[in-house]
Amino acid sequence: MLPQDLVNYLSEVVRVLKSDGRCLITYFLLNEESARLIDAKSSSMSFQHALPGCRVENADVPEAVVAYDESAIRNLYQQHGLTIVGPIHFGKWCGREHALSLQDIVVAEKSR
Repeated sequence: MLPQDLVNYLSEVVRVLKSDGRCLITYFLLNEESARLIDAKSSSMSFQHALPGCRVENADVPEAVVAYDESAIRNLYQQHGLTIVGPIHFGKWCGREHALSLQDIVVAEKSR
């Protein structure tokens, strides 16, 4: 999802969650580790195309694969009243050897 769609998506998630309800959403999150692995060519994706608020793999079809800065997602969750529960489970998309999933997993709880 592109940024405007993501904001709408999170608004809807918050709208339908009960207090203390939880959601699980997957992303491609950019941070120091993923950037290092992308630079080392360990990643299957480069996210070389910058758009406002995100990076995409394919400039012709930007919605196909979208990455966000981890800090931007953390801020967006906070703005929407979502608290990230536990650690983010980083995926193997960027070349990590040990991961639960291809994408990065964020579990969050709706604040009371």
